[in-house]
Amino acid sequence: MSAGFEFAKKHEITICGRAYPCDISDKRMLEGVTRDFPRVLQAAQAFCAMDAKLKPGGQDGRSADTMAQEALEKFSDAVAMCRAFIEGTLGVEEYREIFGGRPENINEHISLCAYIYGEVMGGRREVVEQFLIPELKEAVANVSGDAGAAGPDPGPKGADGLGLVDEVCGNGAGV
Repeated sequence: MSAGFEFAKKHEITICGRAYPCDISDKRMLEGVTRDFPRVLQAAQAFCAMDAKLKPGGQDGRSADTMAQEALEKFSDAVAMCRAFIEGTLGVEEYREIFGGRPENINEHISLCAYIYGEVMGGRREVVEQFLIPELKEAVANVSGDAGAAGPDPGPKGADGLGLVDEVCGNGAGV
């Protein structure tokens, strides 16, 4: 008799002493990494550019009040993008748990986004490898780092030393 099916334990990240699931195969993680993280970076860059204009010698002819207001807007935009990324990847309740009672701090938000992104991207290889056949895993592991390198051909060889096709698949396979 079978022991039954159980889902594999998910990768977790630790934030402020608490573990949160961090699974690149999860749709919300994938959306956060591919769609939301670039937006976080753009918003952070816009804030930094505006912040630089507020420093001595950086003003561009506008009044200090106008520039300060724009900097606050850029700050709010960046924190909102970070919040969307964190809520999208970890969850709404998880965001509240992490930042509850804390003042809005752009450095903390961006740092956490970068941490999540790094952890997700680090776990990406694990996800991909679980779907590779053993021969392909070896080929991926043997890649030398050259842009065009694909590693040795682990497939069967014919008498002439060329690779043999052992499975027909792809376009025209049924022809």
